[in-house]
Amino acid sequence: MTRKAIVWAVATTVLLPVLGSCDSGPKAGELPVELVTPQAQLGAASFKVTATSPASIDSVVPVCQGCTVYMARVSDREVRGVVTGPFGPGPLIGVLVPDLSLRDAYAFQLFELAAPDYTLRNLTGSSLRIISN
Repeated sequence: MTRKAIVWAVATTVLLPVLGSCDSGPKAGELPVELVTPQAQLGAASFKVTATSPASIDSVVPVCQGCTVYMARVSDREVRGVVTGPFGPGPLIGVLVPDLSLRDAYAFQLFELAAPDYTLRNLTGSSLRIISN
C-alpha cells in the first residue's frame, strides 16, 4: 500500500465518523405556548412575543382547535398578534423559532382577553407561558 493510500485510509477512518457525528448548531422548531387563565370560554386574545438577542421569531401559528392567528411583525425580535376562535385555558399558539435551545430568551405579554361574543374579560390571573417539556 502506498503512503498516499495509507493516509487516505486513516483520514477517512478517523474524520468521517467525526464529521458525520457533528450535530451542533441551532435546531429550528416550535415553542408551544399555553394560556393560563381562570376564564373558561374565550373568543379572542391579543398578545406580544419578544425575544432577546441573539434569539429571533420566525412566525406564530395557532395550536388550539378551530383557532386563527393574525400576526404583525414589529421586528425580528417582536411579534404582536390576535388569536380568534373558541378556546379556553391550555395550548394556544406555537412560536416558530430558529433555535429551540434559546427558549429562555422569549417573553410573552397578554394585552386583552375577550369572551366568544367579544366582550372584554378581566386579565387577572391570566398569562402566556411556554409549555414545559
